[in-house]
Order: sequence, then structure tokens, then C-alpha cells
Amino acid sequence: MQWKRLIGSFKAAGRGLAEAFKREQNFRLEIVALIIVFAGSLVFRLTSLEVVIIFLLAGLVLVTELVNTAVEHLLDWVKPRLAMETALIKEVMAAATLIAAVVAFGGGILIFFPHFMSLLK
Repeated sequence: MQWKRLIGSFKAAGRGLAEAFKREQNFRLEIVALIIVFAGSLVFRLTSLEVVIIFLLAGLVLVTELVNTAVEHLLDWVKPRLAMETALIKEVMAAATLIAAVVAFGGGILIFFPHFMSLLK
């Protein structure tokens, strides 16, 4: 294994995350939501399985957002040559991100709702 190359890959990924956090409002909001959900998982004492599901759903949203961001930046670069096609691709990527967020939100509701209701009893 080439350690320098591996470390370089991790550094590049870290720079990508930092840039996404700096430039993308939705990514920052999703990170804040993840922190709130993590805190909620501690407060409600979710099971290990529930926590794993929550983090998989959050990962789905974050990865989809990062792919959407990368595709948007690529399309902005080639836009002058493919103006009509870029709008459709951006809309489809935004729809994919929205679907991931809705699925994650629905999963979060299904997991947290029973715990919240038990507090009201």
C-alpha cells in the first residue's frame, strides 16, 4: 500500500468537504440537521439499529448533495456549449437530492415519532 497516496486521497476528500461546507448552504443545513438528529438519538436513547438507519439516511442525503454539487460545478464549466441540456441535468440532480432528503425525513419521523409519543404519556 502506498501511504503517501492514501494520505493524499484523504486530504483531497477533506478539501472537498471543506469547500462544500463553505460554498453550499444546503450542505451546511444538512450538517446542522445531522447534529440535531444525533443529539436527538442520545436524548431518546435510540437503539443501535435505529442509529445506524439514521446515519445511513443522513449519509444518503449528504452524498447526494455532494454529487449534485459536483455535477452542477461541472455543468457550469461546460455550460456555454450545452446550455439547454445543463438545465435539465441540474433539475434532475436537484430532484434526486430532494428525494433523498424526503426519504431521510420520512425515516427520521418513523424512528423518532414513537419515542416522542412515549414522552407525552
